[in-house]
Amino acid sequence: MLADEITHDLRTIRAEALAKAAASAHPVTLPLTSKGIGFGSVTASQHGEVDTSQVDGVDPDLRVRPFLRRVASFSMRAFAVGAFKDEMGWSRGSGPLQCH
Repeated sequence: MLADEITHDLRTIRAEALAKAAASAHPVTLPLTSKGIGFGSVTASQHGEVDTSQVDGVDPDLRVRPFLRRVASFSMRAFAVGAFKDEMGWSRGSGPLQCH
């Protein structure tokens, strides 16, 4: 849920930059900050274009993906299996879950 909240905040800032640029007829750059974390900045043009070249730590779509995932779908089972295997040294052989 935290990732969704931050995503919402960042996209709200992008929308604010677009609205300010349209109203002022000049490009507007705003810092992308949520929950005390900085993600660079976004620049909106008066023509509705968004420059995300200064965005840092998140993809240009401003979607924060939990658990360092870069895919559209995610399962808790896959996360748990990966954690047991990679972080705890457990693997599934021909028998029960075994420790290396």
